[in-house]
Amino acid sequence: MKFKKKRKQAKYLILLLIVIPIYIGIYAYFNWQPCISSGDGSDIQDALIRKGSKAKLCQKSVFFLSDTINFTHSDQELFTEGLPTDSSKKAHLKIVNKNVSLAVNAFNQNNVKIKNIKVDGNRRELGQLVSHALIIVGGNVLYQQVDSVEAYDSRSWSTIHVNWGNFYDDENGNKHTSCKDVHVTNNIVGPSGETTTGKWSDGISVQCEESLVEDNTIVDVTDGGIVIFGAPKSKIINNHIYAEKQPLLVGIALVDYNDYKGNYKNVQVINNKIISDGSYIRAGIAMGSKIWHCPSDDDISSNFGAVIKNNKLSGDYFGYGYVINGVNDWVVEENISEAKYEGIPGTGCGVPNTSPDAFLFEKNNSFGIFQSEFRDARLEKIHDILPE
Repeated sequence: MKFKKKRKQAKYLILLLIVIPIYIGIYAYFNWQPCISSGDGSDIQDALIRKGSKAKLCQKSVFFLSDTINFTHSDQELFTEGLPTDSSKKAHLKIVNKNVSLAVNAFNQNNVKIKNIKVDGNRRELGQLVSHALIIVGGNVLYQQVDSVEAYDSRSWSTIHVNWGNFYDDENGNKHTSCKDVHVTNNIVGPSGETTTGKWSDGISVQCEESLVEDNTIVDVTDGGIVIFGAPKSKIINNHIYAEKQPLLVGIALVDYNDYKGNYKNVQVINNKIISDGSYIRAGIAMGSKIWHCPSDDDISSNFGAVIKNNKLSGDYFGYGYVINGVNDWVVEENISEAKYEGIPGTGCGVPNTSPDAFLFEKNNSFGIFQSEFRDARLEKIHDILPE
């Protein structure tokens, strides 16, 4: 009996010795791949052919894009081999076609990742193109990631666009979207956009619910550093926004009403730093449905539900600081201003706005919990302010 048992064990051992190498070989065949060297981008697109495909780019490679790189299935990845944090080692994707503004498109593809690459819109050579952002993520997804990417010189309205999915109403009639949980982290965004009206560009534009925008550095974009279009339950945390060589309209904006009908519930804007380091910032953090345009007398719109806390403004060249008009159930606490404020208030809505200051709100249109520094003001279309 002992002999038969040992012979049976030996058979299992031999079987394992045969099966395991075969399994390892099959796994390696389907999962290992050489990195993609420099080219026109077609090899990158060819690599993204099935669910789970990975386009692994060689370090220091350069790709001149005549067309958009499109994610085609869920669980795909685009990254530089070894995930280098050194900018000189990251693969570099550069648009060269005058008819293309969108370099990387991950719209509607769940659980995809874009990591450790450089993406250059090449606006300085090709000019503005009124079209898509430089990078698009979001759509009808449950998770995506954009991490350690350097994205700059967008030809259009935004650099990284976190797009919405299909809209629906909850039981209380509040607007929501099927886009959830897009993480935009550790990126360097900008410069992007021009200073001429209508040629501005955002850094990161957030329309997806429950997004995480954290630890990004945004430099010399010209419209909004981070613009939040509702996006309930999103977290905007620990970002640094600089105006160095180009003026900035607004550091962080929570002003858009239409997308979610004002639903900013549980949006958290916490511990962000907005710094004027050589160029003018017209507003640090702008909040409310009535602050970015000229509201009509019967406008009853109001953004609701956000928390803005522990943020800091610094530098010598701001117009307004924290400004509010058109909010409800809104919390603004423990924010700091170390900035200097100056400028000529706009008169675009017929009556001059209040002179620049750190903490201003239109009391009759702003309801919630506000730190004691706030004082009543007139604030409409506040981006009309001009430096002195």
